[in-house]
Amino acid sequence: MYLSQIGTVAAVVGTLVAVLLLGEAPPPHLGLVVTLVALGTIFFQRGAATASSDSKAPSR
Repeated sequence: MYLSQIGTVAAVVGTLVAVLLLGEAPPPHLGLVVTLVALGTIFFQRGAATASSDSKAPSR
């Protein structure tokens, strides 16, 4: 599942590099996109941690 995030994160990082280091014009909704990607990554991490802790719980 972690590999599914590579494309989106790479696109955001690549865009930030182009804007900040290469002087490109930023896309109109860059802030919104970065925020949504960050939230998606946080939710994924929390879900993975919950699933991991649930699988480690002793069965009754």
